[in-house]
Amino acid sequence: MRPSRRHGGTFPRWAAALSLAVTAAVAGPTLAAQAAEPAGGVRDIAWRDAVVPLPAIGACPEAPVSFTGGTAETPGHVYRFAPGHEVAFADVTADGVEDALLMIDCGPRNSEYSGSLVAVTVDEEGRPSLLGTVADGPHWMLRPTDFAVEDGDVVVTMTDWSTETTWVDRYRWSARLGHFELVG
Repeated sequence: MRPSRRHGGTFPRWAAALSLAVTAAVAGPTLAAQAAEPAGGVRDIAWRDAVVPLPAIGACPEAPVSFTGGTAETPGHVYRFAPGHEVAFADVTADGVEDALLMIDCGPRNSEYSGSLVAVTVDEEGRPSLLGTVADGPHWMLRPTDFAVEDGDVVVTMTDWSTETTWVDRYRWSARLGHFELVG
């Protein structure tokens, strides 16, 4: 074994390699790896006090919405996190990164709100980035009322308030299409 010079003495090459490996492990990822990692995950965002890009929900247009305390107002519309629903976290895109699921209501002030289950992720800078609508109804009487994630699919309880009927739909992210598809 040919020794290498280090700190004025001899040092076996295997020890130098081990020292380099330990230094790299302690120092953490390389700069290239750090640049590839997002700045923060979905759990790092205070969702009820964030600017969240939202899809169209009922009569409310697609827009970035600035929430404070779980509510937001834009000209002519009120947005809110649906009462009784917490933000849920799961990898629904099968990319190995957690996404956020938000149950959002929106409508004109002093009216019934439409509801939508929305999936959001984060971009490279750690800012919310819209994946899309998981489930919604064509009008305020038909809406998602509960959900769970099972094996990467989003299982949504839909309620038709006009008939008081409920049923369960199953949605899956399609990377090829770039949106959620009804699969069962």
